[in-house]
Amino acid sequence: MKFGEWRPAQWWLPGQADTWKVPGTYELLMNGAAKATLFKDLKKGRQRIIPSKDDSNISLLHGDCFGKAVTLVRSRSTSYRGNLGELRSAAYLPWLALEGLFLSEDELQVSDAVITLHDQQLWAQRTAFKPEFNNPETDWFPSAVRHVEIPDSTAVLQGGSITIEDRSVYHPEKNSTIKLETRCVFKIALDEPVDIKQFMESWVHPLEVMIAAANGRIGGIESLRLTNKNWQFEPNVPDFKKWATVRVGSQVRADEKRKDLNYHDLLFSLHDIDWTRQGAAIFETIPKWSYVIEQWAMLLRPDYKWPVARFVSVVQAVEALDRLLIPDVQSSKSAKLVDDALATLKEAGFNNRERGRIKAQLRLLGTPSLEDRLKRRVKEMPSVMAKLTTDSMWPARVARLRNIVSHGLEDAHDREKVVMGSLVATDLLLHVLEATFLLNLNFTEEETADIMQRRNSFGWRCDRVREQMHWLPEA
Repeated sequence: MKFGEWRPAQWWLPGQADTWKVPGTYELLMNGAAKATLFKDLKKGRQRIIPSKDDSNISLLHGDCFGKAVTLVRSRSTSYRGNLGELRSAAYLPWLALEGLFLSEDELQVSDAVITLHDQQLWAQRTAFKPEFNNPETDWFPSAVRHVEIPDSTAVLQGGSITIEDRSVYHPEKNSTIKLETRCVFKIALDEPVDIKQFMESWVHPLEVMIAAANGRIGGIESLRLTNKNWQFEPNVPDFKKWATVRVGSQVRADEKRKDLNYHDLLFSLHDIDWTRQGAAIFETIPKWSYVIEQWAMLLRPDYKWPVARFVSVVQAVEALDRLLIPDVQSSKSAKLVDDALATLKEAGFNNRERGRIKAQLRLLGTPSLEDRLKRRVKEMPSVMAKLTTDSMWPARVARLRNIVSHGLEDAHDREKVVMGSLVATDLLLHVLEATFLLNLNFTEEETADIMQRRNSFGWRCDRVREQMHWLPEA
């Protein structure tokens, strides 16, 4: 099936294939997700004008689409039209659609998978075909094209491994034309099968985040096939039929024309990273950075353009990141002062609610300010930040701007000053965030400085910081 197409199908609940099948359709949406439409009730003999609660979410649904087995996982109702008769129209969007196999709840486990992500080939920066020019009379046209063998690279993680495997292809096409395509896939092999939800969260999601962070835009899954070495099959079933093709929605539509990017637009590429050595660090860092990544992902959205809002978001991300890397610990002396102050308030007649509010503020005593946090980040990568700005007071000036914006101080109403200052501060803080991410992926400070300086964004960041720094308030 092509994206945007639909086919007639029959649907039934597991265990009811011999007693009750419902006619409907199966559709592949432009964003890669699947959609099922049912024209009768899943329970035989039941007639409803409005849906019941058990119609809104279906944990597992089996279907037959032109002879292809389909298993829908966690289907959510999106529309329902009923009448007094037997016919109705109920549309469902599954979290996952697994094509090729009928699976039960107990069988929704994964041991091996092959996945490709949107923008993965851009990130890989590989060339599997090399033109050769052997004829001096036609030096503008290659006399041959040679396939270059690209060795696999494997990162060993706790519970399994991920191999970047070359899948470059040769496509003969119509009108005597051919197409050579350099491609690679992530090949996941687990030591033991895991639940499919855990697999998507622990193995697929970190790869999605890595590619999005590296390319600077959100993509998602382009293709995914999986299997389980413990699934039971008839002896004569070929190996390729033991795999399920997974349909899952992404942020990219099949008909979407995305902006062309190149190597210098990337935060880092496979060309920069030693996958065997650093691959495990990605799967250690990304789960820990979950909140920071949520804020970061918001900044990657093309429609999130408001300068002040972006500044506030990146401040929250950097503060959370520093707190994650160096947890706030209140000294025993400060803790005793808080306890003594609360005891005094209790004797003075303050109730629990009043003391609770004061306690929340007192607990902040001794915790680092935003300026302190930024200085700590800079101290870990002085050469990285020195290439962007030599103004040693920028952490204090950014912290001052945050106070103006967050508390609505008088200067907050000077829109030009606040907006221009927010643009400069956002550039500085994004530089900190991205560089810290690279350091946590086990890049050295020197490697991080070189990568950050190589990027196209470094040029206009430097220009804006140098030319517009005066918009930041003095500390």
